[in-house]
Amino acid sequence: MADDTILKVDNLKVYFPVSNGFLKKKSYVKAVDGISFEIKKGETFGLVGESGCGKSTTGRAIVKIYQPTDGTVEFEGKDVTAIKGGDIKQFKKDMQMIFQDPYASLNPRMTVGEIIREPMDIHGIYDTKEERAAAMKRHMVFFNTENNWGAFIPGIVASMEEDRANGMPITDDLINNIKIGLMGPLAGVGDTVTQGLIKVVLLAITVNMALDGYTFAPILFFLLYSAYILGIGYFTFSQGYKVGKNVLDKITDPNILHKLTDCLGLVGMTIAGAMIITNVGIETSLVIKDVVIQDLLNEIAPNLLGAVATLSIFGFLRKGTSVWKIIIGLFVVGFACYFLGIL
Repeated sequence: MADDTILKVDNLKVYFPVSNGFLKKKSYVKAVDGISFEIKKGETFGLVGESGCGKSTTGRAIVKIYQPTDGTVEFEGKDVTAIKGGDIKQFKKDMQMIFQDPYASLNPRMTVGEIIREPMDIHGIYDTKEERAAAMKRHMVFFNTENNWGAFIPGIVASMEEDRANGMPITDDLINNIKIGLMGPLAGVGDTVTQGLIKVVLLAITVNMALDGYTFAPILFFLLYSAYILGIGYFTFSQGYKVGKNVLDKITDPNILHKLTDCLGLVGMTIAGAMIITNVGIETSLVIKDVVIQDLLNEIAPNLLGAVATLSIFGFLRKGTSVWKIIIGLFVVGFACYFLGIL
């Protein structure tokens, strides 16, 4: 296999036996019958065919959900059709399947916490239930970014979780501060490039083609845009993982990690503060002696009431006030201010 070939499938066959009765000869459904292809590093590969032709079965056989009847599957030069036992678990850390049906990916009978914890249970990243529970709680903290360029962040976090499980002094604050500190800038880059450039350019090309009578123009847009989404998502995640490994392998001094945590926390709080201006909009309609109070507040600071409300909620949370009490209090105060003509 060539050095740049990461996956090679050779004459793969998957047959399912069909029972025809006790005395009759067994027959087979040939779901996949001799498919071969190669995927090189950095390449986006699409397997296209009509419904029932064996696309999903091929994928399941490659990742060893199904055992191939014949043929070989080589991943990074190793024949994965022959691996057994603990080697399968290690292999599935490097290659996994993402199902197109959400009900095949997210089990409605499992809680969000159980879904997050399950990969850690399967791969044994942490030894104790307490460590897995802490990791589960750590990754349920609010996190929101653009999903393609932002894949850089899960890549970094994955490498950090591995290093933490191996004994490096990586704290919860460091992991969460990296996520919070990077989510804003990467969302800005991703939204600008994806929505403001790539999507606009592709639409401009394919819409003009459609107007000229080319019926395949919508399909071309779908294929090109999907290739971009999949390609940039894979690239940013893998680069994030490499960056995380390269940086964290060189950081062994706990003092440096604490300084890094503080710096990223400062960046994260700055971004969170900036988000208040656009996401928490509170204005008053009060007018006292021909003075519009909202105009006066805007001269002091834009969206001052939103900032005051956010800081007040933060203060209640620090005091240990129940989230439900805060939500109910916000409803009561909001309705009261509305009926009194304050808001």
